[in-house]
Amino acid sequence: MATNITDLSNVQGDILLKGLTKEVETFWFFTIVDSTEFGHALRRVANHDISHTQHVLDTRRHIKHFKAQRGHSHTEKLPTVGANISFSFSGLQKVRHITCGSRASLTIDNRSPPSPVCK
Repeated sequence: MATNITDLSNVQGDILLKGLTKEVETFWFFTIVDSTEFGHALRRVANHDISHTQHVLDTRRHIKHFKAQRGHSHTEKLPTVGANISFSFSGLQKVRHITCGSRASLTIDNRSPPSPVCK
């Protein structure tokens, strides 16, 4: 069943679009030690730091405008910053009380591609 997504500020920026605009990217890998503390930090990061789809669309529009104003010079760039976050299944299990509620369990949905769902 198709879902009509109307709030583009509620979808991570690379989900609906083909990635973030970038010349360089950095990956950070981490282990969740205290899931409660991490969960509180995750809410803050998700609400303020993760690039949502509307942010990516706005950034692309700013880049297009910047290039139109200055020509297509390869020496002048518009600085942009974007951030995404993803989890392994075991990482999702550690934060399920934040994402699903305290009594929920996290299972793998057998759709293609398989995705974790709260039950």
